[in-house]
Amino acid sequence: MKTQEANKLIAEFMGLVVSDRDNYTSELHTNVDADLKYHTSWDWLMPVIHRLKVNRDWIDEEGQKFIDEIDNGLTCYGGILDVHHDVVEAIVNYNEYKS
Repeated sequence: MKTQEANKLIAEFMGLVVSDRDNYTSELHTNVDADLKYHTSWDWLMPVIHRLKVNRDWIDEEGQKFIDEIDNGLTCYGGILDVHHDVVEAIVNYNEYKS
């Protein structure tokens, strides 16, 4: 999944609403290409991780594997792009669980 698509997926998970093809809205109007920094900023990514971990209803055995991968990324190899990838994988699993 391309970074822009991954960031859109994360933005939707975080409750941002699509207003048109290139823009998301919430309290802020955010241009997807320029403003979504989930792949470059820990300040953006950590609240997503927190939300995934707090929302426990989707975490079955499969979901726990994704949470473990995120935790390993945060404590062991720690690169933001690796953790971003793990977060996207977890959100895909979460969305499949919810559907």
